[in-house]
Amino acid sequence: MPEPGTLIKIGRKEHIECLYDDGFLYMNNLPYFWKVEDEEIRGDPHDGIATLHRGTKATVKKDGVELPITVIAWDLRLHPDNADEINIFSMYALRPSTTPIDDRVLKFGDTALILTQPQEFMNRILAVLKDQDIHGEAELVTYVPDDYTGEVGPFRKLQRFSWQAEWRITTYRGPKGPRTLSVGCLHDIAVVYPTTELNAVITTGTMTP
Repeated sequence: MPEPGTLIKIGRKEHIECLYDDGFLYMNNLPYFWKVEDEEIRGDPHDGIATLHRGTKATVKKDGVELPITVIAWDLRLHPDNADEINIFSMYALRPSTTPIDDRVLKFGDTALILTQPQEFMNRILAVLKDQDIHGEAELVTYVPDDYTGEVGPFRKLQRFSWQAEWRITTYRGPKGPRTLSVGCLHDIAVVYPTTELNAVITTGTMTP
């Protein structure tokens, strides 16, 4: 049975206020995350790739003869053809197993929005996707071993990112750049706190606006 919990969005104060007041979801596309250089806080060159191949041996032909090459380590990332049309919005999935929140997550921004009614939030997202005829899906990210080989996709990430405890919405056939959605004011289903107070608020159970 899935763990009970809720969703938290951490970001800059002005962005969280837009989410809280207007339900404004800003969704970057996959190539954005490949290029971010922030010590793997947000950036991930493997994010959303189709498959991941690895190896420690290789050969090269010379005059028809195969010569061995010593390779320390390598990986081959196969990107989906339409990666620039895939957009993502992520939140922290707060559950017993992901509490307290890892300090690295707190680096995402100075302000946090905590959903008090996460299912209603998902219902509103679904209504917007249907109304705008947008193909999308949402679920928890599964974390696979760092030496994993095989299919990846937008809902699998390497284990070294498991501290992110990520839940994400993924939409397809996007504008080949950022995509925005608005699900309306969230004042009735969310509260906002400074990021520095998050763990104290969650552990004491005093989530009041």
